[in-house]
Amino acid sequence: MSELKIQYIDVNKIQPYKNNARLHNNEQLASLEQSITLLGNRKPIEIDENGIIICGHGRFEVYKKLGLDHIPVIIHNDMTEEQKKAYRIADNEIALKSEWDFKLLNIEIEDINLKIDLFDDIKKKKINKEKKLNHKEIISEEENMLLDNYNNYYLMLSGGKDSFLSLENVAPILKEKGKYLECIYIDTGVEFPDLLPFIYNSCEEMGVKLTIIKSKKNFFECYGKKKKFPNSAHRECIGELISNCANDYMFSQKEDFIVIRGGRKKQKTSRSNSSLYQELLDYKKRKLKIYNPLFDVPEGIMPIHLWKGYDKGFDRTACWCCPFQKETQWEALKKYYPFLYEELEIMFKTWEFVKLKGDGYIKRIEKYWGKI
Repeated sequence: MSELKIQYIDVNKIQPYKNNARLHNNEQLASLEQSITLLGNRKPIEIDENGIIICGHGRFEVYKKLGLDHIPVIIHNDMTEEQKKAYRIADNEIALKSEWDFKLLNIEIEDINLKIDLFDDIKKKKINKEKKLNHKEIISEEENMLLDNYNNYYLMLSGGKDSFLSLENVAPILKEKGKYLECIYIDTGVEFPDLLPFIYNSCEEMGVKLTIIKSKKNFFECYGKKKKFPNSAHRECIGELISNCANDYMFSQKEDFIVIRGGRKKQKTSRSNSSLYQELLDYKKRKLKIYNPLFDVPEGIMPIHLWKGYDKGFDRTACWCCPFQKETQWEALKKYYPFLYEELEIMFKTWEFVKLKGDGYIKRIEKYWGKI
């Protein structure tokens, strides 16, 4: 093994690895930039003899944004291509297996007067972990029997609070029982830009398989041509864009399986009514067996993995162009995704919205967007 030496080289001589599988969202890069600005440039990028990054892609992006001409690197010229690939994965994955001792961490943070946003996130994570539901306490005898009777489980992961709370509390149980668990995320083309990286990184951290499926038709292919919003009563967009696509995938993979959802007892509409265990027919008359682990769980318990949009004022992880939202959702969209807000504003001016008798959405939409 060669001796490690830190060198400063021209930033233009460094190239990202073209198959870098590690995603860096804007929030993470902002935290990294703040850390470098406040605490200094303390960590070099690791590159090979050709200037290709082995580790440090996020740091490299921040260095470029800060306008640094020369940056610190460690050059590894004694590694095979196989070793480089293995090191890239191991360097990221090993770090995810560690945990904080929040008692000691809190003592350390209290002694720091520097204003670092990341510390606020750590404190929230600590609070959420303290609130975390103990999965062994929520599993009844009925649920245990249900989980023992099936070997294959799919979880429809929207990125929302309930879908992640379901995952965090069921995944350990299924792992203990030796069951198969796979999360499914349907990309309809109109999700918030940072939602998929959050879901991807969270599943990777938990060691849960995630399958990302592109909807057969995206939102604008289904509704853009006719310039007509989905029906507020039937919400056919959920089936057309998400559920049907997910069901087709699940039935193509396994003969017998359970679908895990985040249904709760309070949901009483015909579309969302749920129970602990349900059997429903999908659009092809296939029987779906559904397990709702949060059915009897009280409100207010938050998942450890929480999309940052909630802290910004978003109520849901729904599609950005969904018309069935509250004013707070639209205000958050206006502030954090102004370009998408402008598109939605055009849609409300030019698209048709089916007005149904007693539809409360009409009043809410016209109060905020004007008469439609």
